[in-house]
Amino acid sequence: MPSLLNLPREIRDEILRLALHHERSPPAGREQYEEEERVVIEHVNTACFTNGSKVFYEPRTVQPIAIPLLLANRQLHAEVQEAMARLQREEGSNCKVDVMFLEEKELWATILWTTACSRVLDRVEATIHMVGVIPDSDLPVRRT
Repeated sequence: MPSLLNLPREIRDEILRLALHHERSPPAGREQYEEEERVVIEHVNTACFTNGSKVFYEPRTVQPIAIPLLLANRQLHAEVQEAMARLQREEGSNCKVDVMFLEEKELWATILWTTACSRVLDRVEATIHMVGVIPDSDLPVRRT
């Protein structure tokens, strides 16, 4: 019976590197964001810069690819840990984020990829795009 563990170690290492480096696709647009369940950040520090607007994030429903690989068996667990450490050494602690600025009043953030679970990141790559601009007639102050 074919098995991942029957492959040569070099090939398994490359498969693990590709699996751990997998990047999610950003949401296609506003419709996809509205379909997803989002949580509002309710924190005193966000109130000072949002001026009544809301910041939404994804609840932790997306399972990192490493978890099932770590739980498969002892040999694969050890190899995944080695691959994660190698990825951390080679690329550092990086994160890629998609941020949608919705109708100039809401931020919707989606983490697309991260190299490791870390409290400190070496680099954050963010893509920020605006969707649905508020018409000038609805603004309390006119743009100049």
